[in-house]
Amino acid sequence: MNGRHHAAIAIASWVAAAPYLPGDLAAPFAGPLGYAGGLLLCWLGGLLPDLDTPTSKMGRCLPGLSHAVHWLFGHRGFTHSLLLPLSVVIAFELLQQPLPLSWLLPLAIGWSSHIIADMFTPAGVPVLLPVVVKFKLPLASNDLYERGITGVLVVLLLSVGLLPDALLTDLHAAFSRALPI
Repeated sequence: MNGRHHAAIAIASWVAAAPYLPGDLAAPFAGPLGYAGGLLLCWLGGLLPDLDTPTSKMGRCLPGLSHAVHWLFGHRGFTHSLLLPLSVVIAFELLQQPLPLSWLLPLAIGWSSHIIADMFTPAGVPVLLPVVVKFKLPLASNDLYERGITGVLVVLLLSVGLLPDALLTDLHAAFSRALPI
């Protein structure tokens, strides 16, 4: 996947997730300016994992850091695993600082969208590093397939984010009756 694909999926992920954020987590994103701020952070989170590639959009914005991360971990290593968010949490704990959920949440949504999208490629993603098992659902074998998968994911995510609440409630009730768990 390239930066455009990841950006589109991250933005669609924010549109899908933002209306469903619970109470306190939703407050910073209320109103047009808050929503736009969340959208921007989610977009950034969608590009962040490719900081490990010096030729990526993120890599070109932060070349020194990108080369260091690439040299230390290679592509689809640390930045594409759960070690990255775990490291962020540990860093805040060591610094004895509270986690700033108001900006970490949209970043995490974008980062997650990137990781999930990369799972659709043949290379997969080593989500559980240091265990070197790559998670993949290889549907995309070339750029045409990647564009198709991107389009489908964007449409699905936008549909969820833009559906009226009443319709979603009706759908949830229908599925609950059909699939009692």
